[in-house]
Amino acid sequence: MNIRITHLTRGLCIAALFCLTLPAGAVEDPRKFAGMFQITDVIKSGSSVQLTMTFTLLNPTNRPVNDGVIMVLSATPIPETLGKFGVIETLPRIGRIRVTETFTISAAEYARWEQGSLPRFELAAPGEKGTTTAGIQARRIQNNIGTGGT
Repeated sequence: MNIRITHLTRGLCIAALFCLTLPAGAVEDPRKFAGMFQITDVIKSGSSVQLTMTFTLLNPTNRPVNDGVIMVLSATPIPETLGKFGVIETLPRIGRIRVTETFTISAAEYARWEQGSLPRFELAAPGEKGTTTAGIQARRIQNNIGTGGT
């Protein structure tokens, strides 16, 4: 019985030390914003695909976001930036905004999307200590990838 308590205590101490060595905010949920996106006007051309993406960004916080940019990231284990939407001058607190942009991505990335992997999204905005980024939990609002419809 004493051996079990010693192992449990040692495990708890290691977990506590690990948490204390993490940078501030590292244990917070990085998905502070939510969004929905739709893909239309898909044109496949060899090794690339051109598409139009419309994104609705929801700000559940009590602070407005000024000069923010939604970044579109690949659906790979180590995400790469695929593109970005234009600058959002003001995203009101507890508000929403809708943006549309045309992107050209690789056919391989588009194939991942067709197979159910979704692109990742981040919101980058100027902050007190330079540019800060926050994850966006996003979902596709229509399952019409590849149809070119709305």
